[in-house]
Amino acid sequence: MRYPSNLLENINKAITERDKKLVDYINRIIRQQNLSGQISVSQQQKEFLAYIYRKAASYTNLVIIAGYTGIFAVWQLTKNQLTDVQEAIVALLSTASLLLFAGYEVYKMISQTLFLRRLDRITKSQITEVERPRVWQLAWDDFSRKEIRVWSYFLIPTLLTGFGAGFLLLWIFAWPFINYLTTAIK
Repeated sequence: MRYPSNLLENINKAITERDKKLVDYINRIIRQQNLSGQISVSQQQKEFLAYIYRKAASYTNLVIIAGYTGIFAVWQLTKNQLTDVQEAIVALLSTASLLLFAGYEVYKMISQTLFLRRLDRITKSQITEVERPRVWQLAWDDFSRKEIRVWSYFLIPTLLTGFGAGFLLLWIFAWPFINYLTTAIK
């Protein structure tokens, strides 16, 4: 039995088209498998960095809170030795430091919430699975650059005012002992 040539051509075209679709589908699966491997490594790196950041932030907050506790403890011990001007300076420096610290923590909370909303929008967008990790990475890089820039604007004044109050109190607290030692040696 002989088939018409255009029927054979149509079947051949259909088979070729089906094979091309199958190859495209297999290539897409391979890319996704490679991508999911990249995502897991990338995800592990992000989780590791997030873990380090959380630990560092917790440690930093602990040190800062301990510093403020120390300032207030020494302030209580030296309260009778402080002049009104010294007490006003310590109060101003301590309050400024605390406000800067609290301000940065509030900024960080808002900034992280906005960043998470940005990632959520990326997830819900029409960006393909293949492109999503690259877009997330760009968003993360942008977020990190902004965080580091803002952090330095808060850190230096927070430390300067906090240390200023602490050193002033320490000096006032230690001055009677230093004075006693210098007069005892003479």
